[in-house]
Amino acid sequence: MSEIAALEFGPFRLLGRHGPLLREGQEIKLQPKALATLWTLVRQAGEVVTKQALMDAVWPGTVVGDDALTFQIQALRRALEDDPKSPRYLLTAHRVGFRFVLPEAPGATAGEALAPAARPEAFVGRQGELDKLLERFAQAQRGQRQLVFVGGEAGIGKSTLVNEFLAQLRQRDPDCLIGLGQCTEHQGAAEAYLPVLDALGNLLRRASDARPLELIRRAAPGWLRQLPALVPSDELASLRRQTQGASREQVLRELAEALEQLSALQPLVWVLEDLHWSDPSTLDLLAMLAQRTTPARLLIVATYRPVDAIIAAHPIRALLRSLKAARKADELLLGYLDAAAVAHYLAQRSGLAAPEPDLLQTLHARSGGHPLFMAQLYEYLAAPHRDSAREAGRDALPQALQDLIALQFAQLKPEDQALLEIASVAGMEFAAASLAACSGEAAETVERRCDHLARQGQFVLDHGLAIWPDGTSSGRYRFRHVLYEQVIRQSLSSARCARLNRQLAETLERAYGARGEEVAGELLHYYEQAGAADKIVRYSIVLARIALQRTANEELQVQAERGLQWLAQLPAGASRDESELALRGLAAVALQARHGNHADAVQEHRPALERLLKTVQNPALVELAYGVLWRLLHYRDELQAAAVLAQGISDWGRARELPLFEAYGQGTAALTLNIMARHPQARAAALQGIEAAERLLRAQPALLAVEPSCTSYSGYALASWYLGQPETAWDAASQSRAMGLLIGNPYALCMIEAGVIGNLLMLGRDWQALRRHAQEVLPLCERHGHEDGCQYGRQHLLIADCFLGEPTRAAPALFEFMEQERASGQVSHNPIGGYAYVADALLDSGSLDLAQRAITLALQLVAQRGLLAWEPEVLRLQAELLLRQNRRKTGAAEELLQRALALCRERHSRMLELRAARSLAKLWASGRRGAEARALLNEVYAGFSEGFDTVDLREAREQLASLQS
Repeated sequence: MSEIAALEFGPFRLLGRHGPLLREGQEIKLQPKALATLWTLVRQAGEVVTKQALMDAVWPGTVVGDDALTFQIQALRRALEDDPKSPRYLLTAHRVGFRFVLPEAPGATAGEALAPAARPEAFVGRQGELDKLLERFAQAQRGQRQLVFVGGEAGIGKSTLVNEFLAQLRQRDPDCLIGLGQCTEHQGAAEAYLPVLDALGNLLRRASDARPLELIRRAAPGWLRQLPALVPSDELASLRRQTQGASREQVLRELAEALEQLSALQPLVWVLEDLHWSDPSTLDLLAMLAQRTTPARLLIVATYRPVDAIIAAHPIRALLRSLKAARKADELLLGYLDAAAVAHYLAQRSGLAAPEPDLLQTLHARSGGHPLFMAQLYEYLAAPHRDSAREAGRDALPQALQDLIALQFAQLKPEDQALLEIASVAGMEFAAASLAACSGEAAETVERRCDHLARQGQFVLDHGLAIWPDGTSSGRYRFRHVLYEQVIRQSLSSARCARLNRQLAETLERAYGARGEEVAGELLHYYEQAGAADKIVRYSIVLARIALQRTANEELQVQAERGLQWLAQLPAGASRDESELALRGLAAVALQARHGNHADAVQEHRPALERLLKTVQNPALVELAYGVLWRLLHYRDELQAAAVLAQGISDWGRARELPLFEAYGQGTAALTLNIMARHPQARAAALQGIEAAERLLRAQPALLAVEPSCTSYSGYALASWYLGQPETAWDAASQSRAMGLLIGNPYALCMIEAGVIGNLLMLGRDWQALRRHAQEVLPLCERHGHEDGCQYGRQHLLIADCFLGEPTRAAPALFEFMEQERASGQVSHNPIGGYAYVADALLDSGSLDLAQRAITLALQLVAQRGLLAWEPEVLRLQAELLLRQNRRKTGAAEELLQRALALCRERHSRMLELRAARSLAKLWASGRRGAEARALLNEVYAGFSEGFDTVDLREAREQLASLQS
């Protein structure tokens, strides 16, 4: 049988393999597998199709059991209202398969019955807009990506236009990939990427083969991780490990590239409805998709309500303006229908070529051409049993749709009214099982009533099946328009709304059980409407953690602050303390991610975090809070407090036999101790951290132990350099980098590359390598939003420019950069903010005034912030400056150098001791104390056992040779 685009049987129309299935113009929601099953049976109408043949057609390349096919057949029978005891369409061939019986029209042959169905007119007055959408699709087919915003008020016909466009699209290009996503007001606090995940899941479930799923699995695993129903549980665990710590930018880029690759398979249409309720992250994705220049056969259609967006100050308006200004998006604003369109509508509905003039005039005057007003007014005015009302009370008809809806609602049976009142609280879409739980009636009874309302076109539409994790399966329905939901809900008392919201939440909570995170946004909304503070706090934490996993930092902060607002209503006790620690820790993480580890705003949470850490024992929360506090203290140069805190982390873990915390504490302690010039202690702490991490790996191999191991190796690398072991330092840094690559955490990778590898190149004075590395690392840190890594990278570039270019030109830029850092409350832990190295470069170039400025600022930082690691180097540079300013100040210069040497020896800072010894030896040699100079430098040089190819040791050898000649 040849391919057919659409098929009519009875009151039904099937528009291709992917659907939709329509009943009298209204879509019946079915899962993609059910539609594929129906399509396969219809194509072979009259013939028995074996179970195996159906499985091969619907689940190609996948092994499934009979129960999967049985479930889809049951769904079809329900959709077609086909009684298995007396079937009209689906006949069972016992133990063999199924046969689809296609009823013939009177006098028609079987072949004629299978002819493509003619499409009736589905809408009026929007042909121009439809043509524009089809034109944009044609451009997308040529590889010119398109973004079209369809705007208009509620009920103006946005969805009708989009549905007609998709219906025509399915006929013209049946293989076109379509993703449908919906933003809903009742979903709670704008869960990050929710409509995008909805569209992606819709596309993958409706795909005719496995290629789109395999492409997403390969190109955007982080997104597949958010669709647990599409992947096996064992693969889900692997995806979680694989995508842990992905940044917001990486997440966006992955999906953008994946959609482009999907569009290479088939043209891709991505529909996102009601974006005036969308989350900021979804808008970020739209902005990225619109602005990318890679060719893509991609059309994005986004609907929204301009007035709602303006009232709510929603950022979609700003995004639309910027994209239109850049010619990256178009906008179709739908207005009211004119008289000709209303006449066309009446002709369709009445079947008369010339509708009643008075009805046409009344309908157009009262509706103003608003499609939803018009449809509802027509149904009211044209009903035969309302003739008397039409004649007597046309002028008394409500001018607002709210009044009309209230009137229609009052005409329902009381039991149907009660049902729809519960549904209005449930939201725009609702499951019969939810209504049954709240009403106390049987789910079957509720379904029958909803089905009756849907068949009569009253208030609701059939919207497929709702299948819950506890095995509950019931009909799913949707209000015909959002105004129905709003008007009915507004008629309820606050007390009843609160009670129903709690009942709905508890029903959904029981149904999802341990999988409650999947509906956390909906649960939060219900509980917030019910005023249930304990549940609001709980699900705010859940949604904040989801945002953290998705690196959606704005949503993370919003959810954490929401929970904190409700926290005061909870009774004091251990549970509240744990919740507060979680919320404050997550809020601080969001602030540090967005504004840097030193952010002043984090200080507001510090007293509470320190207080709660004394009472809360939950390891996950302790780790979160300790991490926040250590980063705050360390990067604000409260070094003594940071070291004490890090030791506290380690002691806490050791006391509880938790080597993860021991490793984490010792590793962070090593980083802080290095800044404090306590290098032997830093090396000892780092080694203890490495040993604790290895102990954890031996006991329980897991990626969990790799990150504290990275921190410990980083601390060990820096300590080794100061202690005069540069080769050991590079080996440790390489180990840290390898482990960072293993866990794939972009935050850790940025910190290792910028804060460890980059710093070692700078410490070793390899300026060419430092510049190349900074040029590679800076885009990485910017892409992942790693603020501190960006600071390191920018500073490394400026320092390299001072040595490789003209220092007097590069130095002002570095001074300006450092002043900006000081103004923000942070000075990067590169050697005293880079001042020491720029002073060195300026001294070599003879720019003594600028060198004086750099040294003065460096000395201030040593005194004010306790950055002792580079104190000897600053003293050495101060001595060099004195000698260049006045050769007679040898005594003062020698005093500074002797002081620098003493500090280096006290702190075991062998690399800086070598530099101080070289400067002092040069001073002595110029004063005819060559033997002393040679003895001093030889003694220090002889203490090295590695690193002889480094710049410092090569220059020391050359100086020794010159002293011996």
